[in-house]
Amino acid sequence: MIGTIMVLAVVVYLVWMFWGRAFHVIGQYKKGGSQFKLSEPLDYEAIYQKLKEGLQYPDNRNLFYDEFGQPSIAGRYGTYTIHTEDTLLTVQAETNGKLNKNMRQTEEAMCLAAYIRKIFEPAAPVNPYQLYKRMRHARLNNQRSADYRCSGIFYGCAVSGTGRYGKGA
Repeated sequence: MIGTIMVLAVVVYLVWMFWGRAFHVIGQYKKGGSQFKLSEPLDYEAIYQKLKEGLQYPDNRNLFYDEFGQPSIAGRYGTYTIHTEDTLLTVQAETNGKLNKNMRQTEEAMCLAAYIRKIFEPAAPVNPYQLYKRMRHARLNNQRSADYRCSGIFYGCAVSGTGRYGKGA
């Protein structure tokens, strides 16, 4: 009975790590997780200057204008374009890869949106560093769980007797 519960818990954990978390993060992004309202409409030049002066995102690689004249940020997992419609500012991620890659890009876009929001609204009720730490922690946990999965498979084969080092060899 306990063995069945443990196996079920491991399966649920692996499903969450491989697919559940990705669908959850992408769902938050689609609900507007990388958008916020500005106090007044700004043109792209003013946004670019403010970002150049105040963006403190740790994984920021480059700030530049794209081919359409919109500010873009090169981050760790992709390039993110800043769009504005009236007073709504959106950090758009280019998502067209695998599910995990899309998750990393959308998560980084939401983190960038929090950092940008703090530039334009210093009193905003968001802590961008906490979001960044949570994002980095989740990535490290995903890598660690991959390491544990490999060692767990080896250990399972060795203990069960079906592997080369088990009783059946």
